Amino acid sequence: MATKQLLFGSLSIGSIFTNTIGANQFIRLNGNTTSGSPTITNVADNGPSYFGVAELRVGMELIAGGSFNTKVTVQSITGASPNATVVVSSNAAATNEGGLLRVDPGPGQIFIESGSLTFPSGQSDINASSVTGSDDSQYNAGDLEWGFAIPVALDGVPGTQRVGQFAQFEVSNVQSRPGGNTGIEVNLYLTASGGNMNGLPTGMTYSSTTTQGAIYNIGSENKVGPMFLGQDASINNNFGFAAGQIMAGNVLDALTSGSGGGGAAFPFTGSAEITGSLEVTGSVDFLITSSELFLIKSATSPTQSLFQIDSEGVATFRVQPDGSAPTAVEGGLYFTTASAYIGVK
Repeated sequence: MATKQLLFGSLSIGSIFTNTIGANQFIRLNGNTTSGSPTITNVADNGPSYFGVAELRVGMELIAGGSFNTKVTVQSITGASPNATVVVSSNAAATNEGGLLRVDPGPGQIFIESGSLTFPSGQSDINASSVTGSDDSQYNAGDLEWGFAIPVALDGVPGTQRVGQFAQFEVSNVQSRPGGNTGIEVNLYLTASGGNMNGLPTGMTYSSTTTQGAIYNIGSENKVGPMFLGQDASINNNFGFAAGQIMAGNVLDALTSGSGGGGAAFPFTGSAEITGSLEVTGSVDFLITSSELFLIKSATSPTQSLFQIDSEGVATFRVQPDGSAPTAVEGGLYFTTASAYIGVK
């Protein structure tokens, strides 16, 4: 069966906004707050120098002098500027009409403005329209998603990049393509909501000197991206190994640990559901405890057990309904409420 090729490239970053980079410079709005209420009404764009209501997303963090002196989390957005309504996670401390609202991405969220794409030579058919997020209208179920590898720094030392160490985020939405679909410029939302393969590693933060990142397709199952020679995409070769470095710590360890779950290899501990055929070569041991059963069921009647063995070793066959007899076969065995039948010549 043919396999999908994972595309890769680099992204030069014009501006990046996180919960620690570009603070108070991303979205600015004006709105009405009411003391004791989490609802902000008549929310409007502040002006052309900042992003506005259209760029708001649930999970972002808002602060407003007097009304919300510490960051609160955006929980819902309805309507559009200048009459949008925003609900946040805490009640306002003051009533304010037309007050300034400053919004930054929340934890695990990134916004990249004026990102310039570079793909390897010979791939002239790949452009800004090729990159979509799972929240985009252009995205079709089953399409490969895009990941983004970004350099990291140690917590408390954002100005010192950890060379060769990266965090992976997932492209959730392309806000716009300023150069058109066939251009190379994109504004991107990135999220860490895609599972263990996404987000900052423990003890790490964003590197404040970040100017580039690697962008690539990720598989739908484990969110693993390709490894490549960075210079093929006009980026430092370290970036080409980012996906492999992230995979080594999140996927390969699980494959050999035998801890189960998420496609882990055997020995397997835990619950698993197999759809389709299962072929086993060699011996098989099924170990059941006092509270477990070994069951065989029919897919057409999953609530009825065809055969089971309990922890005491008692085998129970399904009882055929009275007046119903299955097709007789040599060596067959079936039961009714009153009799047992064995198929012989």
